[in-house]
Amino acid sequence: MAEVASFKLRMTGGLTDFHQIEAYDGYTSLAGAAFAISLITNYVETGEIRHRGDFVGRHAVRALPMLQGSLIADLAVYLKSCPSSIFGSATGTSGTKLLYGLVNRVISRNIGITPAPLNQQTAALLQRKDGDVEALVAISEPSLRQAHEVIGNGADGVEWIGGVNIMARMDAGTKSYMKSSIDDNEIVRREVTVTGFYGNTGHGSVFDPTLGRNIPVGMNKDTLKAYGTFFSWGLDQYINDTGRKVCIEFTRVLAVDGRPKRYVIRSATEA
Repeated sequence: MAEVASFKLRMTGGLTDFHQIEAYDGYTSLAGAAFAISLITNYVETGEIRHRGDFVGRHAVRALPMLQGSLIADLAVYLKSCPSSIFGSATGTSGTKLLYGLVNRVISRNIGITPAPLNQQTAALLQRKDGDVEALVAISEPSLRQAHEVIGNGADGVEWIGGVNIMARMDAGTKSYMKSSIDDNEIVRREVTVTGFYGNTGHGSVFDPTLGRNIPVGMNKDTLKAYGTFFSWGLDQYINDTGRKVCIEFTRVLAVDGRPKRYVIRSATEA
């Protein structure tokens, strides 16, 4: 029997106070939001990361009639798979709980806000698949940038609601954060802990003790081929709690306020 997850995008301010949106930018935003949810749904349903062509997640997300108040886009996600059969028993049997947790995580990471505390299912997944989640964050970025188009073009803000909980609010500040990035080409060398790595794409995360937090990393195909094994090794050290680190050289992608958004890896060795 399918589970059904509910997502609502509540648009407020501007034209939406009159239960209207500018057609092009409004529906462009909703298409971006729906596609981001589809990408994450596909991972929950199959354990695979897909963002091109035909995939399960595209068919699982259904649009319901819009509601007033100011204007609410209502989406239903039909889930058929059991997470424990794909990711292991620790992730439980509720696909909706895992989906809510992952959508919350991916949105928060992309728009630059502090993620809400993880639910049990998502925390269990991150212990094993943090690199997969960072890959989801990366491939969802264009869709979530697109989801901001209605802001300033008929709406002042958009609240994401998963189930009954407000996950995040997109506004002019988050729109600026997503659309404005600064390439800092200074090469930095630092010892870090690899906390996640998805070997197919080179996306992952490292704990940078200088910042005191995890930060996403990425690399091009040549760098992945040359240095990906050091990230796999580093992730194994993290999982087995050996304390050993990886020394990386990287440049940074910064937000307009100077916060690092992502490290672009140039090389890596065992520390």
